[in-house]
Amino acid sequence: PPASAVPPAPYFSYPPTCLDSHRSYSLLPILKERMKIFINEQAVSVEPGTTVGDAVRSFDPSLAEALCDGSAHLTDGVGRRIEASSVVQMGGIIRAVRSARRAPDAENEQ
Repeated sequence: PPASAVPPAPYFSYPPTCLDSHRSYSLLPILKERMKIFINEQAVSVEPGTTVGDAVRSFDPSLAEALCDGSAHLTDGVGRRIEASSVVQMGGIIRAVRSARRAPDAENEQ
């Protein structure tokens, strides 16, 4: 079938989490070369079109859970906060920072 008739498919298939609303689909599903990014100083190989949230989930599922419950957040290489829905860039540096504080919503539930 022509390429326009084939809908793009997600590169990852994980159980549903809070990060799924940020799922990104590659605009170039035929491009399959992996690229290297860094999460907390560890090299991680991902496919083009991968979101930061999916990259973190593939790197450390417990860290992805911490992002969902608000006990962690993401920054770029110089400390600016980034969203889980951002698409990773080749050579990108992502820092996942866990907080000792609870998320504001969790504090209100008590």
